[in-house]
Amino acid sequence: MRRASQVGFVLIVVVLAVFVLIGQSGAPRLIVAVRSPLPTQSSGAVADSWDLDSDIGAVMVASWRGSANWSDVRPFLVNDQIGGVLLFTANFGGEPYALREWTDRLTALASSSCFDHPLLVMLDEEGARWLT
Repeated sequence: MRRASQVGFVLIVVVLAVFVLIGQSGAPRLIVAVRSPLPTQSSGAVADSWDLDSDIGAVMVASWRGSANWSDVRPFLVNDQIGGVLLFTANFGGEPYALREWTDRLTALASSSCFDHPLLVMLDEEGARWLT
C-alpha cells in the first residue's frame, strides 16, 4: 500500500509538471528595450531629459546625527535630488512643532526644486509618547 501511494504521488507530480510545461510560452521575448543615447546623439525630448544621477538620488534616503542647520542640509538634498529623509529625535529636538517645521521645509523644498518625485519624510521615534 505504501509503495502504491508513493507511485501515485510521483505520477501526480509528473502530470502537474507536464501541465506546467504545456502552459509555458516559447522562448522569452524582450518586448521593450531601454537604451541610453550616445553622447553625440540627440534622439528627442525623452532621451535628453533622462538623468541617471537624478534616478539614483530618487531612491536614496538621507539621514544625519544630531541637529543640523537647514542651510547645510538643503544644498545636499537639492544637488543630489535625494528621494527621502529619515529624521531622528536629535534632528529636531523631540518637539512636535520642530518636527512640523522640518517636514514643511522638506516638502516645500521638493516642490520648489521641481523634483521629479515627492520627497518621502520618515521618522524613527521609539517611545514617542507625544505622537499618540
